[in-house]
Amino acid sequence: MGEVRDLELLVLVKSYPLPSQSLGEAVCVIGLTRELGFVRIYPVPFRRLEDDKQFGKYEVIRLRVKEPRNDPRPNTFRPELDSIEVIQSKLPTADKWRARKDWIFPFRSDSMCSIQQERERSNASMGFFRPQEVLDIIQEEADPNWSPRDLAKLNQEDLFMTRENKLLEKIPYNWKYRYKCEAPGCGGHTQTIIDWEINAFYLKNIKGKGITDPAEVHEMIREKFLVELCGSDKDTHFFTGNMLKHPSTFLILGVFWPPVDRQMALI
Repeated sequence: MGEVRDLELLVLVKSYPLPSQSLGEAVCVIGLTRELGFVRIYPVPFRRLEDDKQFGKYEVIRLRVKEPRNDPRPNTFRPELDSIEVIQSKLPTADKWRARKDWIFPFRSDSMCSIQQERERSNASMGFFRPQEVLDIIQEEADPNWSPRDLAKLNQEDLFMTRENKLLEKIPYNWKYRYKCEAPGCGGHTQTIIDWEINAFYLKNIKGKGITDPAEVHEMIREKFLVELCGSDKDTHFFTGNMLKHPSTFLILGVFWPPVDRQMALI
């Protein structure tokens, strides 16, 4: 690994946890630094962190990181978990999310197509953009059970993690956004959503209420993540990042959905 360095970053999104060979389970965190732009922090066993180490979206954290041995994507780092410190509370949503926009909008790309082109030029692996039109959310059923291999990972003990959690729940669906970006001639994109929030919404508001009919599940997901977050009254943007083993494949990491600023739109 490379040298240790300190980072201060605005937390933007966390992926839903997945089984991890070394940590039991881990999430990928995408943040934004003033000097490097977007950064990827992985692996983070978020549910197993102590309370003072856990952080939320739009909080600023400080931590020590190293470059990983087996991930060549730029601005990708492995964290030193004991160094995590929340140094600024959640940025407010006042004035149509102005504080958050001031951080993030300087790093906005023109389109998803341009982010893919930039990957071919410079190996860029993360981005932020405004879709021109979000057409739908596709729902696909998935295996509701962990494989024996994944279950063994999740059940392993970690001597460095003292917090206990319930076994990570397997989400029995995958969801994908289908949209067009603002690039001229864009033929459209269909990308898997891996944001923790859509999975947490399913667990709390759908499974937690005993809803099992796939059609009803789909309708509730569409109502929240399409109608509400991507409605005409929202200035919807997507955070995106690619896969290590399939670098040309980009995923939707999260949604940024401030209210439309009519005055700025007129300007």
